[in-house]
Amino acid sequence: MARILYGIHGTGHGHAMRGLTIARRLGAHEFLFVANDDAPKILEPEFRVHRIPNLGTVFRNYQVDVGATVRKAIPLLWHRRRYVDEVLRLIDQFRPDVCMTDLEYFVPRAAEKAGLPCLTLDHQHVITCCRHGWLPPRMWWDHLLQGITPRYLFRPTEQNLLVSFYAPPVQPRYHARVVPPILRESVLRLSPRDDGHVVVYQSNSTHRKLVDFLLQATDRPCYVFGYGRTEGREGNVIFMKKSEEGFLKLLEGCSYVIQGGGHTLMTEALHLGKPILSLPLKAMVEQCFNALYLERLHYGMQADMMTLEPALLRRFEERLPEFRAAIARGHFCGNDLVFGLVDTFIRTGTCGGIDLNVKSGDIVVATGAIRYEHTSLEYAPIEFPAVADFDITLALRQASEELGYFTHTGVVQCKDSFYGQHSPEKSPVYYELLQKWESWKRLGVKASEMESAAMFVVASALGCRCGSCFHVVWNQEREKAGLDQDMSEDTSASVKVAVEGLKKIIQRDRELAALPNHDQKLLEKKEKGLLHE
Repeated sequence: MARILYGIHGTGHGHAMRGLTIARRLGAHEFLFVANDDAPKILEPEFRVHRIPNLGTVFRNYQVDVGATVRKAIPLLWHRRRYVDEVLRLIDQFRPDVCMTDLEYFVPRAAEKAGLPCLTLDHQHVITCCRHGWLPPRMWWDHLLQGITPRYLFRPTEQNLLVSFYAPPVQPRYHARVVPPILRESVLRLSPRDDGHVVVYQSNSTHRKLVDFLLQATDRPCYVFGYGRTEGREGNVIFMKKSEEGFLKLLEGCSYVIQGGGHTLMTEALHLGKPILSLPLKAMVEQCFNALYLERLHYGMQADMMTLEPALLRRFEERLPEFRAAIARGHFCGNDLVFGLVDTFIRTGTCGGIDLNVKSGDIVVATGAIRYEHTSLEYAPIEFPAVADFDITLALRQASEELGYFTHTGVVQCKDSFYGQHSPEKSPVYYELLQKWESWKRLGVKASEMESAAMFVVASALGCRCGSCFHVVWNQEREKAGLDQDMSEDTSASVKVAVEGLKKIIQRDRELAALPNHDQKLLEKKEKGLLHE
């Protein structure tokens, strides 16, 4: 079990809902959240929350109030050392193994001071970590000005996981990956249908313009959330109290959604196949990007709250089949991908020696594996080699030697049956087993085990890194040859090698991430002996 310190941006519900979904999914680990504003009321029923003020955005008249936002930020930034120290004290008490941040200011800075790894997991950094091509002139100034916030105040960390329904290319200088959004389980359980009504959500608006627009533009029932009104009705406009269960029930059966530009609701609606009319907040650059890509991908339309006309909604409704067809081709749930997202595997365990130089108690680091098993055939043709990652192999060998173990590197044999190796004569195909074994010996194969071939091939198929290290329990060939041989059953050595090797990989990844792209390539060539001092 790991301890995770998780900083959550408190404005709105999207950040907190994403953090809650992650913590629920990773229930075997212990979470402590750092949050304020709207987030604690979502998180506190299930998890511990330490309240610390956070930078946030102030809205007024359906746009960002820049002056109020700056005035709110100044005292927090002026006293930032005090709040960072408070998080450092929290780290001393909680002793986290890792930190995470969803657009929170103080946790990543404290993690850096404490020497803890910190993962950025949010949507906002799509704005600054990716290339977006041509932007409308109306977005230039906001992109430049507000891009300062995720670029410098909420700066990217060593590792950045960007959740988004659109995936522009990542800029090379950032160590980041774009994945589909993380959706809450309550949304995943819904069965979408079309009951003919419209869901309208405006968390930051009390603007009368939208209500008048709905009254004039459509006869469909419009269920409106976010105006702070008690339940009531004006014609076809029905005002609703905030209720997660009630909202999701209406979202499940609506024809389409009218909302601001918030990413969380946008992705939930798209996952359910609902076209969207987006009314992004003025000067809210993230919402403007979301609305822009919504339109570019033909998932819906965007409009300006101040210039709404009934004809706009009629044009939108005429295009509903087009929008639904485009949405059906998209992928809006990244839960399985994100929670299974691992880029490095190290297999550690036991093996039996084959080469006469391999003794009990030694360490074998595999450079490749013989595919004398069948799992790998489900992932690659037999002609494809099962090869360990070069960098992991180097790290494991170096770790083993530094720990003082006798270390062998080379090819290992992988099989499906333990007894085919140790009692081949009992098998009806004994002749083939014996002949193959003789081949492994003559080819200098170091040891026999059962997992690496499949893992190397699967890792290749998934684009991951994989390596293996083994503790030698016994060598039956040394026994046959009458050489010294003692059973070695303490397998802790291979575990130590794997842990120390992984530390080296992490350190190397951090060093590479800090280098420009050109220097990364030079360092890799030097490490692999392709360059000399």
